[in-house]
Amino acid sequence: MHTDDQRSAETCLDLNIQTWVTALEVAVMIETKQPFHVMRVPGSQTFAVVLGQGTEDSPAVLLDVALTEPQIINYDRIAYGMSAWGGALSQHLFYFRRFVDGSLPLDVRWLNGYRLLEWHFVGDKAGLARSLEWRTFVARFADVFESCLRRSQTSVGLLEEARALAAHAGIDDRSEAERAKDPQNAMEKTFRTLEQMVMTVLNEHPSRVGNPVRFIGV
Repeated sequence: MHTDDQRSAETCLDLNIQTWVTALEVAVMIETKQPFHVMRVPGSQTFAVVLGQGTEDSPAVLLDVALTEPQIINYDRIAYGMSAWGGALSQHLFYFRRFVDGSLPLDVRWLNGYRLLEWHFVGDKAGLARSLEWRTFVARFADVFESCLRRSQTSVGLLEEARALAAHAGIDDRSEAERAKDPQNAMEKTFRTLEQMVMTVLNEHPSRVGNPVRFIGV
């Protein structure tokens, strides 16, 4: 990038980083025939990026990432946890598996959490946002959503904004000024609350009445 203006460089980076990273992932997977993804900051779509001055042949900056040590598995707890899933929850489990997988991008996780809730409230039908039962459930989390809402926006409206973002390539099309004022997009702002909603639905499912296994968020 041939510019001495730091702001221009940062703006170019902000507008293109998602496309550049996705293009890199696709190119590497096609070339190597192996799965590949660029690491993101957990629970977000943010990448660790270093932007500095230099020429085309300047040395690259290398980041030494400290990976988490393998966990020691308690097999009794694993067996106990598996007992939480009865046949009535098979569809919930399908989406939940993808929702809790921290190796997946935020948009994939968010959308699977939403699909779990959609299946729970309307089954294989469309129109979750119009469901009265769904709206009543969302109202239970109104206090948590309040700080994230724009003027005249409802909690259901915020979730639909995040759903559209997750379903359409995760591209944040807000203006530069809006993103500067509020860097987090709707998915990032609602993910932890979506997590609470998913856990609540699972804990309150009729098939799990009396089950001692409880789902809790991070």
